[in-house]
Amino acid sequence: MSQPRGRYAPNDRSLVQTALQDWNSQKSWDAIDQLRLHASPDTVARLGRLAASRNWRKRVLALEVVGELHQLDPRHLIFSEYATEEAHKLLLAALDDPHPKVVESAIFGLGHRPHPAAIDRLVALASHPSVDMRNAVAYALGGYDNEAAIHALIKLATDSSDIVRDWATFALGSLSSSDMPAIGEQLWVNTQDPVEDVRIEAYMGLAARRDSRIIPALEKLMHDPDCHSWVFDAANQLADAALYPALADAMGRIDPEHAADQHWYRHLQSAIEVCKPVI
Repeated sequence: MSQPRGRYAPNDRSLVQTALQDWNSQKSWDAIDQLRLHASPDTVARLGRLAASRNWRKRVLALEVVGELHQLDPRHLIFSEYATEEAHKLLLAALDDPHPKVVESAIFGLGHRPHPAAIDRLVALASHPSVDMRNAVAYALGGYDNEAAIHALIKLATDSSDIVRDWATFALGSLSSSDMPAIGEQLWVNTQDPVEDVRIEAYMGLAARRDSRIIPALEKLMHDPDCHSWVFDAANQLADAALYPALADAMGRIDPEHAADQHWYRHLQSAIEVCKPVI
């Protein structure tokens, strides 16, 4: 399984140095992305050494890379997940690291590479006093569709932090496939959130669950001349004929000469098609 050298495998040592020297800059993240996408056994060994370093930034770097480590098949130009077992070992061990930034990186990594052994620890960290830690957990738990993870996400969907509520609401509404009634109830509550992004995620989650309670709100939004395309996307998911009159009204307000220039015009057309009453 050795990675071909040459143009498919940049120099790992140089990329590691760049990532560490220009810490948290765009240049650093570009180097991390390169390390993630050109894995080899040498890369995995180097990450293992970095993960054992006394330097917390080196440990963070190892986890940021291993959580999204891929290898390129040069014949088909397809990236596939690489060294999953080794990644899980490093990520799970790092959940008990003494440095919070290392733990955060491990949590994000376990969102990209879920492992059932992480669930209890992630759920416990959902109550952490650090907003950054709770945000990482809200992100990660979207990949764990079990009862404990869902209850933790429901709690995070009421968090005092806007970004945490946003991630948790997205995870509940769009990532979870569970039909637990508690999910729908929390999404319904979050349609009244003061933050628009949270409200949008709540509406989209309820639309995916064909929850007709959102129909009056969608109709009201469609009558707004500044209606956004997500409203039509929600109508498309809901696929309810009750929305057809409001959709038709929105279509009637469009200037035909400029319809092709409207970003949301195609979204509206699609929603009209799926909501059209069957005669």
